[in-house]
Amino acid sequence: IIGFVSMLNAMSLDNLQNPDRPTHKHRFDVLGAEDLDATTQAAIVKSPQKVELVFQMVQQTIVEGMHTGLLAIAPAILTRSFQEMGTALMCYHEAKKLAFVPMPFAFKMVTLVILAAE
Repeated sequence: IIGFVSMLNAMSLDNLQNPDRPTHKHRFDVLGAEDLDATTQAAIVKSPQKVELVFQMVQQTIVEGMHTGLLAIAPAILTRSFQEMGTALMCYHEAKKLAFVPMPFAFKMVTLVILAAE
């Protein structure tokens, strides 16, 4: 789970970087990436929606851990963790919209005038 969560964070932050400047992108380290099997690594690399795929893998790993008895957690707490993960994915999508939708020219000019007036 730690490897998947680390990969999820790295991919989320990587996707939110400025795509216009690929030479200045920050590289993120991932904990436990080498522990994943070749099939999983290939699926992640080939997927056009990498963040969503890894998010689904995190959820699937938690559910499998619950069924095997590895995660002996009360259902109410487990439900809350799924709710928080869903909220985090929603925030990622909101941040992605803000990062890639350009500001309207009129808004930029009005902001510049207001800042210059101060």
